[in-house]
Amino acid sequence: MNVEEFEFFSNYEDKVTGKLKLFGRNWRCSNAKAVILIVHGFGEHSGRYGHVAEIFNKHNIAFVAYDTRGSGRSGGERGYVPCLNAVMDDLEAAIGKVRESKYYPDVPLIIYGHGTGCITQLSHIQRRKSKSLLYQAMILSTPAITIAQRPSAIQYLLVKTFGYLAPHFRLPLGGNKDKREYSTDKDVVEKYRTDPLVHDRWPAGTVSMFLQLGYEFESAIIDFPVPTLIQQGSVDTTTPAERIRAWANKAKGPKTYKEWEGFDHELHNEPEKESLFKHILWWLNTTLNLNIESSQHPEIVPLKVLTDTISKE
Repeated sequence: MNVEEFEFFSNYEDKVTGKLKLFGRNWRCSNAKAVILIVHGFGEHSGRYGHVAEIFNKHNIAFVAYDTRGSGRSGGERGYVPCLNAVMDDLEAAIGKVRESKYYPDVPLIIYGHGTGCITQLSHIQRRKSKSLLYQAMILSTPAITIAQRPSAIQYLLVKTFGYLAPHFRLPLGGNKDKREYSTDKDVVEKYRTDPLVHDRWPAGTVSMFLQLGYEFESAIIDFPVPTLIQQGSVDTTTPAERIRAWANKAKGPKTYKEWEGFDHELHNEPEKESLFKHILWWLNTTLNLNIESSQHPEIVPLKVLTDTISKE
């Protein structure tokens, strides 16, 4: 694979520290028919998506990822997000980086979010609706708009209080690395736990923001402005499938919901992930008319049994 590392600055400018430097990876391919920009989940980094990029590159789809602020090799305090505008500005800066590239000036752009990365996506289409025209499709993978163990009213009040008074204070939450398993693949879990670039720091301000946005989006009827594929694992112990299913069902716009039986939170890291990628490729091919020839890629077959599509409104 042809991967390039790059750095760029966020569009968000802090009054004290200025614009934060972010790190990214660009997996190029020849004759790209589309480009995917990944917004990874909390605590991880873009380097965990190399195998995903390889799949898409084989089908002439370029793949770009950036480490979100406070994660991986990007700057910033680990896990700390000063405000919602910061992560939305980061996303727009990353989109700008993709579009200014000589490799992808005119091809369709797909924003692919995982976990809390989906919250950034949803915030962007809800609060900056005119900017959604910057991309042509979205993929939401196990969107972290809800969590299995919701805090009580008192706990939520405490989180909001700490988030306001001491936003950098690290809350005593269960660590991601040692106590959670996001995949049924034990090798993936072990690599995650020993990855030095993965962190489990949850500053109060960040937790408060994500919880508040999660409550807002779960109760909202989202009207998707671009074709959107929502994917969920049936045994996800982080974001319960029944809640994501209900949320997707009430949403409006051109959306498709797919639930993967026996898959946990990191769908792209499950033992049967090949089926997941086949489905994404089929959806992209039919949604964006990418003309990925079935004769060249016989595994991409638009079988109805692969998908559970919610009617478009």
